[in-house]
Amino acid sequence: MPFSRYLFSTRRQGVIIAMVLCALAGAGAGITIFKLLSGKPENARFYAEQRLSLINRELSSVTQDYAMTAGDSHAELILFRGEQCPDGKMLPVIVEGAVSGAGVELYRQTFERMEFIGKPKNITLSIGTNDLLQKRKPLSAERQEYFKNQSASLLRGMQSKADRVLVFAVPPMDELASTIRDASGVQVYSDILKGLCQAPGCHFIDPYEASRRPDHFGLARKGVTSPDGIHMQSYDSSFVAISADLCASGNAGN
Repeated sequence: MPFSRYLFSTRRQGVIIAMVLCALAGAGAGITIFKLLSGKPENARFYAEQRLSLINRELSSVTQDYAMTAGDSHAELILFRGEQCPDGKMLPVIVEGAVSGAGVELYRQTFERMEFIGKPKNITLSIGTNDLLQKRKPLSAERQEYFKNQSASLLRGMQSKADRVLVFAVPPMDELASTIRDASGVQVYSDILKGLCQAPGCHFIDPYEASRRPDHFGLARKGVTSPDGIHMQSYDSSFVAISADLCASGNAGN
């Protein structure tokens, strides 16, 4: 199936999910998009179940080399454009395997239920933002160890499935968002991920370097985040990082 058809298919399915959720809210089910993104575990798990069904459908239909995006909404929001490396080789099909609202434990559990048929050339992971809610005391020794152990298990699973794993640093946030999430934890959790990604075939990168404030790794420069203060206005740097890794590692097609 052509890359453009994959992209359109997955985005369309995402829109359908959003419409269904809105319909449920209107029917009194109490589920709204706002609540879904608010960090409540029950809402994130509901969405994860819907996404898992769609992801497995995509995986079952792949008939050629492919790569995958994985993790939270920062990965789900990456828009892919262009299909060629500088040397003219084509990028593989990209299966969107991310789950908005997921923390590391929920995503690990979801990933373990994904039904891989072929082996992806690359899995790109973005995780950590939803583990930084201040109410969970993310900088406590207990929570840091929890994040490390869950991330280590997730990365082992990914490395067993893919030729190569690309791990992103945790993105920055604006000051308003930092009243709910711990901005200081952005560097701490990024360092944990970097420390775990030392085995051959695992590569750590920070595609958000230019978006960070020079004086604070976890805070974003003015104007680079969306109105919610958590997501980026553009994920072009993430797309460039994934494409460059696929091209440089020889995982692009002919």
